[in-house]
Amino acid sequence: MPDMPENARKPRPKIAVFVSVRDAVSLDELRIRRMKKEVRDVRREVLLSEALRQRAAEEMPSRQRRKSD
Repeated sequence: MPDMPENARKPRPKIAVFVSVRDAVSLDELRIRRMKKEVRDVRREVLLSEALRQRAAEEMPSRQRRKSD
């Protein structure tokens, strides 16, 4: 499209003017997907930290036994 105005190529501001409802919906879906991914990441971090805490708790008695030997 060579006849596009020069300012159309510049990056758009954060406040978007939607060309169509479909574009607005797709952007909303992307936002929702990103939020779900962040929730998944946080959940994974929580599970990992719980697993590490549990493993540390399981290792503590064995460390104490070694010291007393």
